[in-house]
Parts: sequence; C-alpha cells; structure tokens
Amino acid sequence: MKHLNPNCQMCILKPLLESADEDDRSAVAALFGRIGIKEFYKPLIPLLQDESAQVRRRALRSAGTLQVPELVSYIVPLLQHGGTRKDAIEALAEYDEKKMIPLLVPYFDRPLSPLHLPKVFERIATPLAFDKLSHCILRLASR
Repeated sequence: MKHLNPNCQMCILKPLLESADEDDRSAVAALFGRIGIKEFYKPLIPLLQDESAQVRRRALRSAGTLQVPELVSYIVPLLQHGGTRKDAIEALAEYDEKKMIPLLVPYFDRPLSPLHLPKVFERIATPLAFDKLSHCILRLASR
C-alpha cells in the first residue's frame, strides 16, 4: 500500500473509515500506525473520537507510532476515560519528550487540567519529564 498514490490509498480506506462495523474501523485505525506515514494523520482524528473504545484504543496506538503533534489535543481528553486512559498515556509517552513535554505543560494551566496527565510524565520517566512535572505541580500548589 505504501507504493500507491496517497489519494488512491485514501480512496481504498474511506469505506473502512466510514463503516458501521467496529472491526472495520478498528482495522483501519491500526493500519495507519503500520503504514507509518505521518502525513496520513488526519483520518485518525475521527477515529480518536469514535463511539467505540476499541477503535479509539487502536487509533491511540497508531497516533503514538506516528507522533504527530497535531494529534495531542485529541489524545489528551482520552486520559479522562477508563477505557482509553492506558493507551492514551502510552501514546503520549511514545512521542519525543523534547517535543511532547512543551505540548503538555500548558494543560496544567487550564481550570480543569486532566487528572491523569501526571501519569504521562511518570511514564516518560526522564529527568526532564520529572523536572517539568515537579515545576507544574509546585506552580499549581502555589495558586
């Protein structure tokens, strides 16, 4: 499939993206990670918002593989749902920490920051991640 024209690839995948069958949508969600072409991230957005937790989990795994910064704002809300939390943490932790941490820090400044956001920093488990997490927590405690 990598050898096909990108427009042709999307023509083939579109029926699966729009399928009423959860297994079809799950399969195509997983496929985007296997294809590994970062420019193909946009079809993952509706899959990350799919009604099915199975589809969202597969889309999260692909998002973690692709590491496209534009997907972060769609991944972070999935930290709040038990059915997708583990996969959302893993997906965000797969990103390059130097790119990911600056994208996550502003979420601590929101009135309702995601409760499980610190788990992403813990999962990254580097000195930079712990430093930023400590800084954010201290800043929140001083409010």
